[in-house]
Amino acid sequence: MWKVVGGPAYNTRALDKGDVILEVDAMSIDIESLHDALVGSDVPGSTVTLRVKKAGSGDMKDVEVVRVESRELADKRRLFELFTDIENYIGEWPV
Repeated sequence: MWKVVGGPAYNTRALDKGDVILEVDAMSIDIESLHDALVGSDVPGSTVTLRVKKAGSGDMKDVEVVRVESRELADKRRLFELFTDIENYIGEWPV
């Protein structure tokens, strides 16, 4: 499972690296249908319930996330990229 920086999955502590999303709002999904199922109606503030198989244990868990506006998500991602660029640039300075 991947998390988009600034996105709903990124902002929840309920999802971890290696978790596998099996269902979105009680509909079975696969990797090809995941994006469309998550975007759905793309109504900011609406909730999505994910059925997740937890990494390691294999336990099933329902996780609710709140959709964010696509533009807001793009802004957060760009901000993250800028901070990463700055961090990398500073790391190259001689001490």
